[in-house]
Amino acid sequence: MVSRNGANYVARSLDDGDDLALVSRDVERITQAIDQLWDGLENGIPPDWLGDSTIDLDEPSVAEHFGVAAQPRPLDSYKDKRFAQIVLALAMTAIAVPLAICMHVHLSECEPEIVFTLAVSAVAMIDMMPALLLSMFSALAFNFSIVPPESAFTMPTREEIVYFLINIMVSIAIPLLLSWIGGVRRALVRTPNT
Repeated sequence: MVSRNGANYVARSLDDGDDLALVSRDVERITQAIDQLWDGLENGIPPDWLGDSTIDLDEPSVAEHFGVAAQPRPLDSYKDKRFAQIVLALAMTAIAVPLAICMHVHLSECEPEIVFTLAVSAVAMIDMMPALLLSMFSALAFNFSIVPPESAFTMPTREEIVYFLINIMVSIAIPLLLSWIGGVRRALVRTPNT
């Protein structure tokens, strides 16, 4: 079974007595390792890299068996990741606000709120947290730049609250859907061909 654990993928046997775990940042490397294990079982010759109960497939001496050079591990810092998510949300807000204002000024029959929802949807395909941040930034930007009186914050209207809730639901639903689809795809990859 392959599952996500932070920035890594971890493959474990469904057999309770087997302690073998394969770890990699690359799901393709995991599937290659599983294929090599299946081939090794069929041929009676275990792969050269098979050793400890937990095998880091990204370690250079192991990664070379997959025809792919090991990628250096990026610094996984909670602080750096959160900073990047905030920057992404702010950048998307900076892109969406001028588009929404342009729609509001030149296309009076259009609803500029859709620009913010599209931006939230795009960011939600990357990660949930920046999409949630963007939902909040979008609500503030919409209230400040589109809702009369413009260039001033006002008490949110019922429509603004509904759009904000839609963006929150999109921020949560898209990453969950993508995670489920990824799980199904990994399950299909793990299933040996008969």
